Amino acid sequence: MSDQKQSDRSSFEGLKAAADTIKQIIALSTGVIALTITFLEKVLQPLPKEGARTVPWTMLAGWILFGLTILVGLLALGSVVGTLNAIDRKRIGLSLTRKQQKAAEDLAGGKSDVRKLAFYTYVLFFLGIVLTIATGFEVSQSVPHAP
Repeated sequence: MSDQKQSDRSSFEGLKAAADTIKQIIALSTGVIALTITFLEKVLQPLPKEGARTVPWTMLAGWILFGLTILVGLLALGSVVGTLNAIDRKRIGLSLTRKQQKAAEDLAGGKSDVRKLAFYTYVLFFLGIVLTIATGFEVSQSVPHAP
């Protein structure tokens, strides 16, 4: 197998793995949002004076981060599709647009949009998880314990 075909095959497999990971992160982010909203009664905190209930700021920030994770993850999946399309067109000898040529070259050079967007997806997800765990600690500290 030629070096170019081997490189394209490696790129193809790497993009498929990245797409699968991003899909899993999107599913997990959606699940965390759904579960925390489902059990919102357990998370709501009463305000000291009014007795009204509020969502802790860590949970709100976590939801925002998970929402951004989903958005950036979808952008990353779109970038994967575009890059795979460029690789396929290049492999079978079809003409490439300037954007497709840049996507193929960037992937080979290690500065692909897919890598950047995947990295941002991972970071946003991690921060969302950290804030969700922080919410758990915050809520568990504020719940009165039985003597």
